[in-house]
Amino acid sequence: MEHMVNPFTMFLYLGFVSLLYWIVGVLAAGITLARDIGIVVWNVLITARCGAIPSARIVTNEKP
Repeated sequence: MEHMVNPFTMFLYLGFVSLLYWIVGVLAAGITLARDIGIVVWNVLITARCGAIPSARIVTNEKP
């Protein structure tokens, strides 16, 4: 009976662990992706507020 139960429980355990690792990996990838997107958006907002867009407007207004 032990020889019948052991592989099944081992397979179940491995499947559960792999699923857990997959969930953790997906969550970690999503967090890093969201962080990268947030950093990019934050940098764009900061450059827009610091005067990248006004300077561009000044340049376009100075040319004519």
